[in-house]
Amino acid sequence: MIKSEIDNALVVGLGTGMTSGQLAQFTKVTTVEIEPKVVEASKHFELFNLNLMNNPNNSLIMGDARNFLLKNDKKYDVIISEPTSIWQSFSSQLYSKEFLEIAGDDLKDDGLFVKWVPIYSMSVEDFRNFYKTFSSVFPNVAAFANIKPEENTPVKFGTSEILLIGSKSEIVFDREKFKENYGSLPEISKSYLDAISLSSGEEVYQLFLFNDMDLRGYANDAEIVADDNLLLEFSTAKNILDSNSEKIIDDLNKFLGVYG
Repeated sequence: MIKSEIDNALVVGLGTGMTSGQLAQFTKVTTVEIEPKVVEASKHFELFNLNLMNNPNNSLIMGDARNFLLKNDKKYDVIISEPTSIWQSFSSQLYSKEFLEIAGDDLKDDGLFVKWVPIYSMSVEDFRNFYKTFSSVFPNVAAFANIKPEENTPVKFGTSEILLIGSKSEIVFDREKFKENYGSLPEISKSYLDAISLSSGEEVYQLFLFNDMDLRGYANDAEIVADDNLLLEFSTAKNILDSNSEKIIDDLNKFLGVYG
């Protein structure tokens, strides 16, 4: 929705294949997955990933994404990183400053790095630490919620996940751009968005939470997540049965002055 022209994209983590499947409808995608069983399981989600494994726009790379990026000499318009739970050791390293720097090196000058952040498994301190880490590598940031309580849905849910979008260039977008880019999506992509009550660019735009200017100073006292300080691997494990997502959203809203 933010970037109207995408020639290529890289996805870290196959999962069910839905992210790569949607991207492959309109651009070339490289998907990096380390676990063969995940690839096997993705075949059970062909209805949702739009038969990704048979889409010629998708190239599947089996291996460690971090090592792939270190050896890669290609530049991407978009890199999307959505590994599984942070507290798992093979995922926690994908939240470090060093990994973000490696990914940033493989982006085009105006490229976007998109990071799925499961705030349901984070404390306020965890999120502040990761936001400081993320914004130290990508000075230009835009954040979107997976859902907001005020959305017109049959059941009301609070925000439990955030998409952080980072770039080394200014991220410029507005309502009209979202409407325009939504309109240019393939019809099948629109139908999937409509199924989750996102029937227009305006409704997607309403999921916007904040940008780097809004949060200036928010994480000044936080720690940097680094290869030699993978604190999220241990701290997020404490929240498996006790989600703190509401506390994180409240913390953000207080800083943003939403409550006056």
